[in-house]
Amino acid sequence: MSLLADSSMHVREILNVVNHQLATRSTSEPVAQSWARCVNEFQLDPSRFVTPPILTEYELSARRDAMGDLIACSKLEMTTLYQQLADPELAVVLVDAGGVIVHQVSSVPFAEAAADGFRVGAL
Repeated sequence: MSLLADSSMHVREILNVVNHQLATRSTSEPVAQSWARCVNEFQLDPSRFVTPPILTEYELSARRDAMGDLIACSKLEMTTLYQQLADPELAVVLVDAGGVIVHQVSSVPFAEAAADGFRVGAL
């Protein structure tokens, strides 16, 4: 199945759950609530892909420097959590208070295939 077809199916699933229609698969209540908040409160359209802003190297460096101690303390815990998840299609990310990804632990294929909005430096 193509990535486009997968995306279309996922969008339909989100809208079915948010609109309390028949879902094709089981969705946990926290995920359903998150989808509903995104669609209803924040007016996000799951069918519209918007590339988030990516910080410049200078901006990212400044944020990472400000969080240096936290990043250093988090690296081992994030790696341990990633290993416990044991799923190469997942990532563990650390974001700052502004929502910028400042550290990420993932498989190399995941990092290479991830959209620009899901990498270190993305808002």
